[in-house]
Amino acid sequence: MAIIDNYISKNEVANLIGKDITVIDAHGNSIKEYKWAEMTHGTVCASILAEKFEDANITAVSLGDSHMEISLEEVCSAFQLFEKSNFKCICLSIGIHNWIHLHALY
Repeated sequence: MAIIDNYISKNEVANLIGKDITVIDAHGNSIKEYKWAEMTHGTVCASILAEKFEDANITAVSLGDSHMEISLEEVCSAFQLFEKSNFKCICLSIGIHNWIHLHALY
């Protein structure tokens, strides 16, 4: 299962549900743990999915930059990354405060 969300903390997912997931950026690079990431939206959503689908192999793309902004290009890169893989399910659960890109994303 592929998850696309914002600021997913691999360590906090493991602390919450005891399961290790793979967390990468939109280009497939491994993400070092965010120093400030704790119970973020992405972490909670990834934890719920990882717990619900306990037998699934989960790869999560964590989006966002140091200013907590998610670009349309980053979202598209994440989709392209998973398009090349054999994932059977992609869960997209990001929210942006500026919905100006919503139409372009659609």
